[in-house]
Amino acid sequence: MQELKLGRTRRQALEQLAERAPCEAVRDLVASAVQSETQGTPLASVLAAQASASRQRRSVEAEETAAKAGTSLALPLSMLFIAVLMLIVSPMVLTLATRF
Repeated sequence: MQELKLGRTRRQALEQLAERAPCEAVRDLVASAVQSETQGTPLASVLAAQASASRQRRSVEAEETAAKAGTSLALPLSMLFIAVLMLIVSPMVLTLATRF
């Protein structure tokens, strides 16, 4: 808004926003808004489509992170299983060792 008050066009202000915020989502939003302004399409429909695409992208990233979490938890869970197994088996082994 401050850049618009300084006399810059909306396109210039949006491009400056994209440069200041090095985030892919912001760059996509700015590109869509600039394209909407250039083509004369309603901004509301472009923003709705952009929001839908952003939600879908976040969902895919969350699923990928969840898939990676399963493989990274394999080693700690196996170590925990071995520790519990040792806690259960060691008293039996000690009892049998003292009897024989």
